[in-house]
Order: sequence, then C-alpha cells, then structure tokens
Amino acid sequence: MAAGILDRLGAAAGDPLEISLACHGDAEFAELPLALQSELTTLLGFELDDEATDGSVALTPLSGPRSFLSVRPIDASTRESHKLWRSMLESTDLPILVALLRDSLLTARAETGVDHAARTVSAYTAVGANDSVDNLHRALALARANTIARRRRMPEEEGVRREALGVAVSAIESRMPDGVVARLAVPLSTAPATYTPSDDDRAQVRAVLDQAAMAYRDLSAADWIAECRRSLATTDSERLEATREQVDKYLATAESEDVGFRRMHWAAAAADIATRYGDTDSRDRAVRLMQSVPPESMGWQAHETTVTLPTSALRSHVRRYKLAADWRHALRIFLASRSPAGSYDQNVETSRSSSAGSIRALVSRVTFGSHGLPERSDGDFDDEELVRTEQFAIGTHGILLDLELIEIERRFGRPGAPEISSWLSVTFGCDPDHATQFARALDLHGDGKSSDSARISIPLVEAGARRLLLVLNEPIYRLERGASPGRFPAMDFYVDKLEELDLDKDWVRALRTTLLDPGMNLRNMAAHGFKFDFAPSEAAVLLRLAGLFCAMPIEREAESDRAMLNHPTAGARRRLRRRLSWTWR
Repeated sequence: MAAGILDRLGAAAGDPLEISLACHGDAEFAELPLALQSELTTLLGFELDDEATDGSVALTPLSGPRSFLSVRPIDASTRESHKLWRSMLESTDLPILVALLRDSLLTARAETGVDHAARTVSAYTAVGANDSVDNLHRALALARANTIARRRRMPEEEGVRREALGVAVSAIESRMPDGVVARLAVPLSTAPATYTPSDDDRAQVRAVLDQAAMAYRDLSAADWIAECRRSLATTDSERLEATREQVDKYLATAESEDVGFRRMHWAAAAADIATRYGDTDSRDRAVRLMQSVPPESMGWQAHETTVTLPTSALRSHVRRYKLAADWRHALRIFLASRSPAGSYDQNVETSRSSSAGSIRALVSRVTFGSHGLPERSDGDFDDEELVRTEQFAIGTHGILLDLELIEIERRFGRPGAPEISSWLSVTFGCDPDHATQFARALDLHGDGKSSDSARISIPLVEAGARRLLLVLNEPIYRLERGASPGRFPAMDFYVDKLEELDLDKDWVRALRTTLLDPGMNLRNMAAHGFKFDFAPSEAAVLLRLAGLFCAMPIEREAESDRAMLNHPTAGARRRLRRRLSWTWR
C-alpha cells in the first residue's frame, strides 16, 4: 500500500524530494499509521550528495546548514526499516524510488552482495537515461552509479561512463544549466578503476569539455572545466594550459570591469589560481593588473567615529604627575604606566561581546593594506575583532600618553637629552646607545616633530627587544644557509620569542598590534616606504614601547630576571609612592 501511494505521487515527480513534498498534502498518505508515515518521510529524506572534490556521490540524510530538516542517519536504520524497504522494492517499478530503495539498503549495509550492488548501479543508470526525471537528479544518479561501480571495481563501470558521456553531450546541446554537466564531467575526468581508457576515450571527454567551454562562459563554469582538464591531463604542459585558460577568463572579466573594486577582486582571484597551480607567468600578469588599479577607483568610504572626552577626565588622568618631585620622578611614572593596548583579557571579552551575532562573521572579508592591495581574506573573525578592539585602545591611550608628555614638560620643563640618557643608564642599566636614542626621540616629540621621533622609536623598540633576548642568552642569531647570509631575525620573531618566554600578554599584544601585521603595522609600513608621517599620539605610543625595554633592568641570564618578564614595569614602579587613585596593571 505504501509503495502504491508513493508510485502515484511520484508519477510526475523529478526526484525523491518532490515525492516527499507531495506526501504532505495527500489525503491517502495522511491515513497511514504515523509510524509508517515517519518511515516513508525518512526514506524520502535521503539525498545524493556530491560535495566530494573527486566527483564521487554518496547517499546521505538531508540535514545540516543547507536544510531546516534533520533526517535520521542511514546507518541508524533498524531491521524493521530494512524489511519495509525490501517489501516496497517488490511492489514498485518507479525508477527513482527503486534506485533510492536499493541504495538505502546498500548504504545501510543491509544488502552487501555483488548482485545487489549491480542492481543498484543498473537502477541509477536507468534513472540517468530517463528524460522525465529532473536533469540534475539524472546527472547525480549517473555519478552515484559510477561511484559504486568504481569503488567496488565492478565491470559495469565502463557502461556507466559511456551513458554519462552521452547524457553530458545531450545536456550541453540542450543548454541545460552547467551544474548538470559538471556533475557528469568531473567523474568522467577521473581515471576509471577497472580498465585503462584509450586515447579515444580521453578525446571524447576533452571534446565534451571543449563544448562546455564554448557553451558556458561564466567563471563558475571555467573553474570546474579547468579542474576537469587538469584531472584529465597526462603531461605538465596540458595542466599548465588548463590553468592558463582559466586565468585568462578571470583576467578578461577583470579588464571588462569599470569599478576598481570588482576589477581588483577578479584580478586577485586570477593571481590566487595561478599561484595555486604554479603558473608564474599568469600570476605576474594578474599582479600587474592588480597594481594598475587606481586607489581612487576602489570606491572606499571612510566612516569616522568621534569620542568626546570631558576635560575633567583628561585632567584627572594627568593628575598623577601633580605630586612628582621632579622630571625624573615624572618620567618614572610615565615608564611605569600600563600597556597601551590595555588588558588582553578585557579586550578579548569586549571584542567578543561587541561582535556577538555580527553579520560580518558570516560573509567573506578581505583586508586591504594602505598600499591599496589585498593583504588577507577570511581570517579568524574573533582574532580580527580582537585586533580592532586593541587598535582602538592603542589610539585612545596614544592620545593620553601624548598629554602626559606635554604635562611633564609643562610642570618641569624639558631636561637636556644627555641628562635623560644618563639617568636611564644609571637608574635602569639601559644600554647607553639606546638611552641616547630614547632621549633624542623624547626631545623631538617635545619639539612637535612627532614623525622624526617615531622614526627613531621604531628601530629602538626592535633593538631593545633584541638586546633583551641576547642578555637572556637566547640563541636568536640565524646562521648562514646557502646563499642567505647570517643575520638577526625580524621583529615578529622577537615578539614571538618574548611571548614564549612569558612576557606579560598585555605587552605582547601591544607590541604585535602596534608594530606588526595584522594590526597597525607601523614598523613594516615605515620600513617599506608606505608611511612617512606619524601623529603625536602614534609617536607617544612608540615612545612608550621603546621605554618598556629601556626601563627593564635585566642584566644577566638568571631566573629572577626571567621572572621579571611577567612584570616588565616592576623596575620602573619601584620607589614610586602609590596613591589610592593610581591603578597599576
């Protein structure tokens, strides 16, 4: 009775899902026992899934993010289910239902014999040849038949591939959607398991791909056609030609765009494809096109946010300098201040709470550098939000640090650079050269030359980190290797090493987010000629980072000195009288 109802409802259906939809409004189906209705609905919820990259297709329950349904797994089916499926097989002759029932038994391992597998392949092949069935389901049925025959090394594989080839040609000639052709072309481009294809066999598949390339001009078709050509290729030159044809279509699309952002998008996609498959010439062509896109054509929109801080709040912040005895005491307070990035733990909590439920986590994201070219795409969303929060904190603290330096000079005047240098060396054991440069940078900042000050502070931070690691006797020098000479590593290595040595996380994040990428990337932007001018707040932050290493009295490799890394401002805070309004972090 159940099979008869499904035969009637499926007479005009293109796939099992259409039968399932028809069941919900059918009076005869509604009269069936609820348990039987549930079993039939579960059966019709099994679908052919083609998400594997090699073109193989599996029978899986309809569930997951693509559907609002959650169908019971096939391997969780009971003996009663198997009994029902077998009885329905004896009563139905509907092709799509026969194939579904046979494959359900095969996938559930209720039937494992060669004969049943052969009947399943035959049933799917019949569905593929049936013009009344939905075209996409026909293609998936043939791909499923090929998957079963290939994995079980069945002699039916050759016949299935022949049928799939004919349906693919017919689909192209009939101007069916390219997705139908792709479901057939991808498995056809994979070498068979039971026989060695002849040159004529390969030529026929190539002819299908050539027809598809002429019929379908969009880039999604170009992708799967190129993938098929690379899979079918027998030489490196054939694989290179397939990639070059794919990249050419992307570049042609990019060149046809008037809007800079779309032009950049397609050119970057072309460069990525060429890089992935080792086509350096095509990659260079794509990069040249990316570099030629004028920044003003990108359509950027600036969104500014203004935060007004009460004058009383700013005065309260610099109030800590009111009782300082002299400029030395005041500078010690400056060097004892907390990380410009603020508390790492608090930033993590803030970034997660502020971005919870954000639609940006669901869409593709591309980060562009100040040079106008893409730097990274689809990074970890939580990490991106943390960096965004830290950059805001650093910007805010930069304004306050600049005010602190102005307040120190207002109260105590400006001491000479030699005095500051000598004081740093004597008080904290700072390297004399580093102390001299810190004093110069401080003096330039006081003169209003924040850019000149920043250009000293940036290398001074790197030099301070390197000296600290050398004092701790860490093996950081990189030996000569081949044509590469011996050298010290870059700043990112120093930050990673200091984090490994348990430098306070707040300061690790301040160094990384201010100087490196991802983050403000001030070190690399200045070093490579992308940033020449620095705001007073940026220069103040850089001075504070340089001061971290100048005021860290570590002079030898000892456990006590290593322990100081977890409290890097402890040396500057000694001899400072704590007040109730001060909060040291």
